Amino acid sequence: ALVYLVFAFVVVGVSGETTSPEAFAGLYDQLGPFVLMLGSCIGILTISTSFVAMSGALVESFQSDYKLRLFWAWFFTVIPPLFLYVSGTRNFIDTISIVGVVSIGIQSLIILIAYIRARKSIRAQGGDVPTHSLFLAGLVALVFLAGIFYTFIK
Repeated sequence: ALVYLVFAFVVVGVSGETTSPEAFAGLYDQLGPFVLMLGSCIGILTISTSFVAMSGALVESFQSDYKLRLFWAWFFTVIPPLFLYVSGTRNFIDTISIVGVVSIGIQSLIILIAYIRARKSIRAQGGDVPTHSLFLAGLVALVFLAGIFYTFIK
């Protein structure tokens, strides 16, 4: 985190208001083409290694948590980023927005489903569960679904 913080301060300090979303294009005027080329190579290396590490962890999660076969685990790991790229999403901020809303929305829906199942289990064992909690869970699920839907239509 400290390296990223120092990097951000250096880029903004050098390029000021001409700072570009990918950071290095804004440095071209001040530092020349070599820095742009070096920054691009470092950026590609960083993104590639991060993708390999994160996708490996996601494949393992799909296999162990959801019992998917290797093919389907890789499919669900590789196809979404490819789909975003092919569909024209090239802006980093838009990509992070879509990925964040969809992943947090899906995670939240999974938690709500687990809550509803636990609620049924507690009730089946003779436990007392408030009746309004199911309505609230449904309302929260609708909010997350609306957020996911809104992100795709905007």
